[in-house]
Amino acid sequence: MSIRVASEAESIKKVRDLVSVAFRGMGCSEETVHLGATVATELATNAYRHAAVAGFGIVARTYDSEDGPVIEVWDASDQAPEVQAVDFVAESGRGLLLMEALVTCWGYTLLGTGGKVVWAAVRTDDGT
Repeated sequence: MSIRVASEAESIKKVRDLVSVAFRGMGCSEETVHLGATVATELATNAYRHAAVAGFGIVARTYDSEDGPVIEVWDASDQAPEVQAVDFVAESGRGLLLMEALVTCWGYTLLGTGGKVVWAAVRTDDGT
């Protein structure tokens, strides 16, 4: 299941809702649906905050894999996502660190046409 949305704050909810519907359709538990929605929110927020380019938008896609249900978010930036060191005073910057606790694995691929896709396999109740 996939969706293309404008690169704007209101689109983050659309991505989160897509992931929730898709994960339920895969038969995921409500806990896994919640984890997926949290991961989707982080990935979509990063795409909006750090990679917004007029006309490019954000693409989100979900699919099942042996590592667990996967979320992909495509954006216009060629910059690699970086997990930031914990800074208890900062108002932001902890999202990827939080996400790492909710997934079995994650990574990114730079696209030959520009931009990147960041993906994450969400942890499930059975540990995958």
